[in-house]
Amino acid sequence: MEKLTLLSVFVPGLIAAAMILAGIVLPRTFNRCGKRMRAEQIVVHSFGALGVGIGFLVCFQLQEGLPDLPPVQRWHWLAIIAAGAMAVGMLHGVLAGHWVGTVGSGVLLAAVAGFALQPLPAYEQPWLWKGALAVIVCVLWLAMNPLVRRRRGHIVPLVIMLSFTAASVVLIAGVNSAKFGVLAGSLACMAGVLMVIGLVMRTSPINGGALAVMLVMLPAWMMTGMFYDSTSDVPRTTFLLIGLSPLAMWLGELLLVARSGRWKAWL
Repeated sequence: MEKLTLLSVFVPGLIAAAMILAGIVLPRTFNRCGKRMRAEQIVVHSFGALGVGIGFLVCFQLQEGLPDLPPVQRWHWLAIIAAGAMAVGMLHGVLAGHWVGTVGSGVLLAAVAGFALQPLPAYEQPWLWKGALAVIVCVLWLAMNPLVRRRRGHIVPLVIMLSFTAASVVLIAGVNSAKFGVLAGSLACMAGVLMVIGLVMRTSPINGGALAVMLVMLPAWMMTGMFYDSTSDVPRTTFLLIGLSPLAMWLGELLLVARSGRWKAWL
């Protein structure tokens, strides 16, 4: 059991690392050979989305097996959400470069998350929850995209890693499910790998493709965990705050905080 848990967490990290590094190195190789890669942007975003998306789906398969189509258990729709976000992340490579493309990608991600979320029957008005998740995903996407361009390096992956680590702890405590915790932990591991790549290579390892999958899965996991919270020991606001936690990075962008010193702005 412990071996399976370790595999479920670290194998996705290795997959994400391999794909992200390939997306970084391949365009540079083509440029060194004097062959300008017309699809360089598409390659970078596609490899990022594939790395995180496939990594999560591999973890899901190790923990739960392949879901039925359509999934029987409602939380299995998270695998569908991950696959849909991966597809949109790859498409973002074509749409990126203009604000219209960024907004379009955000709308698509919101549609995927909202459509595939499956609240439990005890929760009335399911479309209200679906709409709430769609709005949260769109806000996260539109707010975090500028920060990825401004804060290059390891900072954004670090924040996302901490968010998924907190999500994993809350899912274990609130839902009393080690499986939920491991699945969220795999995303934390992948974000941690991206952080290390950013530190070592001094580049921006997280791009729109990888960001798309992570920003969809964080609030989707938190809302699903809230549905399955049978103990009520964890307040609903905790699930909401963790789902929105990457937005805290904007505190460091406030002018007064930024002027008070580099280390305070980082905090």
